[in-house]
Amino acid sequence: MPSRRDVLRTAGPGAAGVLAGVTARYGAWSPAPLDAPEGTWLQPRYDRGNTAHNPHAAPPTANPERVRTYDVAGTVNALAVGVGSVYAGTDHAVYAFEHGDADASWDRAASGFRVAVGPDVVLAVGRATITAFAASNGAVQWRRDADRRVYGVLVDERTAYVGVGDRLDAYALDSGRRRWSVSADAGAYPAFDGDRLLAGASNLTAYEPRGALRGVLADAPTRAWTAHDVFGPTRPVVAGDRVLAGETTCYLSETCGLNVVAPDGAREEYVELGNSAGSVASDGERAYVVSLHYGDGENGYNVPDASTLHALDADTAEERWSFRRPGWFCPPVVADGTVYVAESGSTHGDGNVYALDAEAGERRWTYRESDGAVVLVAARDALYVGTEGGVLELR
Repeated sequence: MPSRRDVLRTAGPGAAGVLAGVTARYGAWSPAPLDAPEGTWLQPRYDRGNTAHNPHAAPPTANPERVRTYDVAGTVNALAVGVGSVYAGTDHAVYAFEHGDADASWDRAASGFRVAVGPDVVLAVGRATITAFAASNGAVQWRRDADRRVYGVLVDERTAYVGVGDRLDAYALDSGRRRWSVSADAGAYPAFDGDRLLAGASNLTAYEPRGALRGVLADAPTRAWTAHDVFGPTRPVVAGDRVLAGETTCYLSETCGLNVVAPDGAREEYVELGNSAGSVASDGERAYVVSLHYGDGENGYNVPDASTLHALDADTAEERWSFRRPGWFCPPVVADGTVYVAESGSTHGDGNVYALDAEAGERRWTYRESDGAVVLVAARDALYVGTEGGVLELR
């Protein structure tokens, strides 16, 4: 069989130009997985499958100590850990810290509702803006004003996938040029199951993998299926050959739960959990789902009065164990056979951080933090805790 080089040599410059253009277009418009080096946490939920499971991390399993606090002005909404840096996002700024240095190496004004790290780029999204910073010095690489609220974000080697209101957009990571946009109902959160793009919004939607011909002829991915009986999921979580979709749009008498969805979009299992069940992590064997339970509201508002962390079989959705506390739990993370979860502070919890045995649910330790926890990241041998007053590094 002739090689590509032989084809170009014999076909002449015209054919070579066409083939080169085809290759460039396919290469630029197809997913390019970003391999996370050990000791990092680059996406909001660790990886492209939103598993929140870092198999290369070994945070403390007993008697943790705070080794340092990274100083941040405001509540930390987002955290990421690069090879040598820690990044934090707040409502008004993005901060970068050299690992081990409590003073920021740079900070820039931006809405950091979510933060993701790509090759030499830190991407912050929130409050209808998308901003890319140079990881080395915080210089603004590009900024885009979105026309509505921004939800989820993932990055790969070349592309940023961003949920903007009721659509999912793809932006060139180096320039910010919007490559394509697809309708994704409301509040879109992206994920990848291999090369297949997923969007969790009002329903769960899957798009066809981008083969070579499809990558040449089609700008946006083609919808494969929408699971209409999976209503109100947030981030899709990939667990083996299944997708886990937690629900959030339930109040008072309605009960939210976890859906186990087959590769063809059929709902195989469903379990009711609470009034909201959108925070999910998975190590492949089990799904760890936070459900909130609403009490009687005041002045027409309903607020959670308790949270439960459920450990469910990832295939059957059968509950293995549960852990309940008053207040609000932040999304859980998993590493080294341990599930980490934490409470908000103030009137919504006491701020405790908990480590639980992933298989049995036994409590391994409790760390008391009055500022309360918003986001957790497990990287290297530490647990990073984003609070209302900064970032804690527990070892």
